[in-house]
Amino acid sequence: MKKIILFNGIMMILTIFLTGCGEPEITQEKDTFELGETVELEKAVVYDVVKVSNVEVKNTGNFNTDKTGSYDVKYTATSVKGKTAEFVFTYNVKDTVAPELTVNKETVDLCVEAEFDINDYASAKDLSECTIDYTGDLDMEKEGEYLITITAQDSSGNISEEKNLTVW
Repeated sequence: MKKIILFNGIMMILTIFLTGCGEPEITQEKDTFELGETVELEKAVVYDVVKVSNVEVKNTGNFNTDKTGSYDVKYTATSVKGKTAEFVFTYNVKDTVAPELTVNKETVDLCVEAEFDINDYASAKDLSECTIDYTGDLDMEKEGEYLITITAQDSSGNISEEKNLTVW
């Protein structure tokens, strides 16, 4: 609201700002986090500090970024006028990062009919459980040179970069 005032013949414009007396408002800053990400729930919401004096987490809903899933988190916000309101936000934890695959050697020399376990030659690092697999026409019954392609896949379906191994 603006009001014009005359003071000793000088015109002054007075601007008055009114703040609402309603309930405090907070919103989610984002609703999805990566598996393993560090999150402070108190800082996962945004609000106008002129209108809201305090925000606290009332119930975490067992929020945990070490496990994928959806979590409902309850907040209580208090306005500068002393009014409180509760909010429930759903946060999702997802795994979108592929495993990091390491192949120990580029070439392996094995005897015909030897046991072949891909886990002896490759390893994967990830925040969730992984499996390592290979493709190629490896025939341990027959002498020859075989090129196999190795990948790792985590429990969320993310697949690593392909790496090769030559088996003699």
